[in-house]
Amino acid sequence: SASSWLRVIVYSIASFVTGSLAGAGLLSENRIRPYLRSESEAAYSDSKFVAAGAVTAHYLEALPSSGKPAVTLLCLHGFGSACASYRLVLQPLAEALQARVLSVDMPGFGLTSRPERVK
Repeated sequence: SASSWLRVIVYSIASFVTGSLAGAGLLSENRIRPYLRSESEAAYSDSKFVAAGAVTAHYLEALPSSGKPAVTLLCLHGFGSACASYRLVLQPLAEALQARVLSVDMPGFGLTSRPERVK
């Protein structure tokens, strides 16, 4: 009926407005900024950074302990993850494959910065 559709629409709008206001007020970056650590404070002792255009990319690297690496293996994390997902397997992979093994944080994840403005 028309009244039940109207009720669904009103509840949907109210939910959207409430969620938007709560998200903007409670989860804004300015409110949580005092609790955030800088990249240098959060980085591992073997973290490496490289400037790549508008972002500074964070990566971890492992090399075989003996011999020259024959290949390079790049480990990419999934959505909502970071290169730290591979932290414990980088060196074993490097040794087993005689490879240079890299794990990179994608832009906006882990310790890789995000562009100021995404077009």
